[in-house]
Amino acid sequence: MAIRALLLLILMTGQALAGAWPRERGHGFFSFSIEYAPEDESFFTAAFAEYGLTGRITAGVDLGFSDDTLYKAVAFGRVSLSDAAADWKTAFELGIGVTEDNAVLRPGLSFGRGFNLAERSGWLSIESLAIYEIENNNVEFSTDVTVGLNMTDALKLLVQVQSGDHPMDPDYINLAPSVVFEASPGLHLELGMKAGLKEEGDYAVKLGLWHHF
Repeated sequence: MAIRALLLLILMTGQALAGAWPRERGHGFFSFSIEYAPEDESFFTAAFAEYGLTGRITAGVDLGFSDDTLYKAVAFGRVSLSDAAADWKTAFELGIGVTEDNAVLRPGLSFGRGFNLAERSGWLSIESLAIYEIENNNVEFSTDVTVGLNMTDALKLLVQVQSGDHPMDPDYINLAPSVVFEASPGLHLELGMKAGLKEEGDYAVKLGLWHHF
């Protein structure tokens, strides 16, 4: 029962948080978000969807737009490598698509586990990706570490540390806190911000919508 409750928690907390936990068979998730960076008056829009094909295999698509230009479009499959009863969840994924007009392969590893803190449940998620540009024979890396805490049944607090190296944001480290609340059954709203830890004045605000089905 506890394992099922933890899995349900992860299913309800969003795209970036579910990497190590597979979607249940026949269940899916969709998210849409907009980030606005006041310093350069730019927008980044993201859309993400995934669906549980089996108890261990999840398929999905990851889209991103910088202002009005397609930045990434990647289709992926993810396989759970851990038993349902394991404390630490592990998953491997492989994606194929384009980033900035470059054909890419995108393998990745995800790790995660649940925990309890002051009578509240929470989770830790670590997701690492390697983006291999086939034509340029170039590899870029990114790692996101997320800690989440359920304050109430309808309110969650998240803190994410994002790091990596790619042409749009070279050698970056970002701190991205946010608050997520349930607007209606199955529908969550996210309000957050992102601050660059290596570039002073580099920040953005974020509005997101999550739906699981």
